[in-house]
This record gives sequence, C-alpha cells and structure tokens, in this order.
Amino acid sequence: MDTQSQPLMRTDAANAWFTAFLIILSLVMLVLGNNEMTEGWKFAGAKFDDTLNNIGLALLIAGITQYYTDFRVRSRFYKDVSDNVIANETLRESGILKFFRDSKTCIPAKVLDSAKTLDVGVTYSDRFLKDNIGILVSRAGSIRVRVYCVDADDADVRRLVALNTGFSDDDVRAEYRKLTRIVDDLVSKGVNIELFKQKTLPHYSFYIIDDYYFLTMSTFASRRATVPLFQMDQSSPLALLIREDRDHVMALNSTNEKQATPQ
Repeated sequence: MDTQSQPLMRTDAANAWFTAFLIILSLVMLVLGNNEMTEGWKFAGAKFDDTLNNIGLALLIAGITQYYTDFRVRSRFYKDVSDNVIANETLRESGILKFFRDSKTCIPAKVLDSAKTLDVGVTYSDRFLKDNIGILVSRAGSIRVRVYCVDADDADVRRLVALNTGFSDDDVRAEYRKLTRIVDDLVSKGVNIELFKQKTLPHYSFYIIDDYYFLTMSTFASRRATVPLFQMDQSSPLALLIREDRDHVMALNSTNEKQATPQ
C-alpha cells in the first residue's frame, strides 16, 4: 500500500468512528431521557430527562450532519482524484508531450541546429521554410528536407483549396508559388530538399524534425485563425498517423526533386 495514502485512510477511519460514537451516544441519551427511571430527576435545577433529550437531540443532529458532510466531502475528493488520474493516464496514452497556443511561434530554431532530417507537411504555406531559411542554408549538405503540399497546378485541387480557405483560385496559386520559389531557392543554394505534391486537401499540418513530432490542426470553418500546435512522442498514435500519411503521399504522388518550378 502507498505509504502516502495511509495518513488519509487513518483520518477517514477516525472520523467514521467518531461520527458513529456521536450518533450512538445521542441515541442512548434520547432513550434515557424518555425513560421513566429518569423522570423527576433534577440536574443543576433543570429536569434531567429534558436535559438528556435536548443534548441527545443536538448530538444526533451533529452526528448526522457530520456523517453527511464527511460522505459528500470524501465522495467529491475521491471523484476529483479519480478524474485527475484518468485524465493523466489518457494524456499519457495519447503521447502528447507539449501544447502550444500559437503554432507560428512555438518550434524553436535550435531544434534545427543539429537535425539530420526535416519533414514539413502543409497545404501551401511557405512560412516555416521562410522563417528558417538561414539555418537550412547554413546546414546545406548535413540536413535532408522533404516538403509535402497540395498540387496547386491542378485546377481541381486549386478549386478545392479555394473553397475551403476562402481564397480565390489565383490567391491559392500565388501562395503555392511562394512555397515552390523558396524550394527552388534552397535547391540553388545546395540544400538537399524534395517537394512532394498531392491532389487532396490536408486536414492538418505537421513537422517532423528527427524524433520531434509536431502537429497543428486546420480550422473547421472557412476562415483564418491562430491555431495551436501539439508536440508528440514519436511512438504515439498521432505520430504514427503522421508517418503513415507522409509515406502514403511520398509513395503515391509525384516528386519534383531538385527541379526548377515554373514561375
């Protein structure tokens, strides 16, 4: 048995015994107060039977109140403990290590300083590559970068993305061009980078930096908003989902490795 729980159990037992004693004593006093044997007795100038009845009734009320309070408090306490244990266990099983409110500012650049591989899965955003272009160029030849995005050259895909983002077809194409231009720029500077395109709309974005896994959700509504980001353990179900999605895109969709993109 956990030694930390023993004082709590002793306290519960003591409270239970005291409450039981209080109720039993009150019942005894009520019985005596209504017994013919005590009728006519005097105590400090007052009728002894009335005194016993009054004290017994007060103790009975106190005992019942104590029992009810202890029961409610203990029930609430154990429920809170149980809820916390279940929540912590569920969180542990999910593999989520950290939660960040803003996905744009939470992945520290120092994670890339010694990384050997970087996988970036986005709809068409160039922000992550643009924010870290200096580090990637400085580490050209020592880091392998793979980017996964929608194929905005495909009119149907472009229309699908436009419907889900509130952008026009031209806006989607323009954002996609920003991404492909950065990829081409990194290629020209010696960075080992590949671009994988898919013809479906992603439902989340991800970043895999060696064994660091990050996932950020997309908005449900057709709008732009600040979205949170989760860091996950590499053995978690979410990390497995990301790896399988990444491998699926890599296997079934085209790659433009080290090829210039039409401007």
